[in-house]
Amino acid sequence: MLEIPVTDVVALLWFAGIWVGYTIYTDRGKPRTHSLRAAMHKNRYRWMQQVLKRENRLLDANVLGQLAHGASFFASTSAVILVGLFTILGAKRDVTAFVSNLPFVEKTTPLQWELRLLVLIIIFTHAFFKFTWGLRQFNYCAVLVGAAPAAKGSI
Repeated sequence: MLEIPVTDVVALLWFAGIWVGYTIYTDRGKPRTHSLRAAMHKNRYRWMQQVLKRENRLLDANVLGQLAHGASFFASTSAVILVGLFTILGAKRDVTAFVSNLPFVEKTTPLQWELRLLVLIIIFTHAFFKFTWGLRQFNYCAVLVGAAPAAKGSI
């Protein structure tokens, strides 16, 4: 039999259930008119209306650049965390020996460490792909802003 405590299995199932439930709730739930998502959608719509009225779109390019920098920062941070997790996974015997000497720490087996690290690797791999997809969306948006027709009277 595997050396996995019931509490670890219950915690993993609870986490997976919350993750899936929240994803379903946010993606397929009833759209609310008084939510942050709805407010941002309204403001993005107003922003694009203003883009068509402006002759100089330097401000819009700057805002998109700042938004893309944020997504890029989180994507690169996720990649650095993944490198650290794989490093810890490679040195699990040293890590388990170090952690077992700390006070108030539950004794864990190398298999438990591997499984916990694999869960974290899955989470941060998902985060990396989400942030890189967001970065791609910002690039698409920048192309659309650049391709917007000129303001009336500017040509």
